[in-house]
Amino acid sequence: MGIWRRFRPAGHRCWAQVLVARAGADMGGSVAGFVAIHPGTRYLDQLAVGPEFWGSGAATALMAAARERSPEGIDLDVNQDNPRAVAFYQRYGFHIAAAATNPTSGRAIWRMEWRPG
Repeated sequence: MGIWRRFRPAGHRCWAQVLVARAGADMGGSVAGFVAIHPGTRYLDQLAVGPEFWGSGAATALMAAARERSPEGIDLDVNQDNPRAVAFYQRYGFHIAAAATNPTSGRAIWRMEWRPG
């Protein structure tokens, strides 16, 4: 599993660093997933891995890359009705800090936090 460098569209000011996990040659070098994080605000906007890559180490590599870019901590929002994602983040040391509602979708969310140490 390799991590591509951050993506920044030409001519655009990048809001977040986007890192892409790419599978090895044995899996055709496919894009396995990505993470978008803003180190300045510690906000992890998205972490996604294709179902065919679940259990491959892609999510672990992406989380490690996010922590490297935001070593003081990470904040994120996750839908309360996504127990798989909530459990994933808890395995990586995140805790639920608050309940809220997504202003766009109206769905119930958890604000989760990770701090080193």
